[in-house]
Amino acid sequence: MNNLFDVKDKVVVITGGLGVLCAHIARELAQRGAIVGILHYSMDRCQELVNEINDAGHVAFGLE
Repeated sequence: MNNLFDVKDKVVVITGGLGVLCAHIARELAQRGAIVGILHYSMDRCQELVNEINDAGHVAFGLE
């Protein structure tokens, strides 16, 4: 039961990833070990959040 919501090493794609709620979810999932794909229409803005997550030692990538 402890592993019911285990996201470690799972790929999670978040649409609208730069909204307040979705950006927070992206950060939280990354901290829990997920590989986070952030989907947004502006890759330049998306890259800022991707860099923030990757600089914290987690894994994220942007999708346009």
